[in-house]
Amino acid sequence: MVSNEITSEASAAVVEGYGASKLTVDSAVKYLQLANKFFSQAELYHFCASILELIAAVDAVMEDEDLGSRRERIFSLSTGSVRARVFDRFLFNTPFTKNGKTQGGLEDQWKRRSVLQTEGSFRALVSRLLVIKSESLEFSPVENAIGMIETRTAALRNELEEPRSSEGNQLPRLQSLQRILQGSVAVQVNSGVLSVCTAFLSGEPATRLRSQELQQLIAALLEFMAVCKRAIRVHFRLIGEEDQEFHTQLVNGFQSLTAELSNYIPAILSEL
Repeated sequence: MVSNEITSEASAAVVEGYGASKLTVDSAVKYLQLANKFFSQAELYHFCASILELIAAVDAVMEDEDLGSRRERIFSLSTGSVRARVFDRFLFNTPFTKNGKTQGGLEDQWKRRSVLQTEGSFRALVSRLLVIKSESLEFSPVENAIGMIETRTAALRNELEEPRSSEGNQLPRLQSLQRILQGSVAVQVNSGVLSVCTAFLSGEPATRLRSQELQQLIAALLEFMAVCKRAIRVHFRLIGEEDQEFHTQLVNGFQSLTAELSNYIPAILSEL
């Protein structure tokens, strides 16, 4: 909830007109954060007068990018790539819940993806460009959960399929593969995937899902586990004696995770 003090200041700004009443920096930034929406230039002047504050980080949008994808973005633009391109569309994601809180449990966590188009393109000779168009998409809690699993799967698959030009590249690949595997199947971090099952596949929550949503969620989980299994096999071929203990931990973690998931998806035992 916006405090009474902030509400009073904002109301005064509305009544007195553009620039006649200035919010304090703290009150203005807090108001904009809690409002959870995209503000036009007029609205910003209306409530904040001449206060300039950065309230969100944005990412450049590639020309062929699917903005409707549930996945989080797993790639980053290299410095050389950024210098060679110009961008006039940018996006940022905002978590929210229907009860007004920013964060909630998986079953309540929505996501709004805002896409902004600027008057010109960056790189530019100026540090700011006017936003001339904004669009937003909303992803439901189950879409968020599916997207999270698909993102992890894609990151692991990309690591497996990334070509190596020489033997000298084996160690960096092994290290990054170990890092992703540890975050996927190690026992102490299983809560991510398991919490999705608890939120959407246990008892009454599962009955609220549409048939298509349920099928997509189960398919995402099965694909994630299949790629993890493949990655563990590749890991075994890459390691030396010094990594055998770590590999055993990965295998045990995968087996433990499979057993836990079978309580929600019995078919997983025959699929893997």
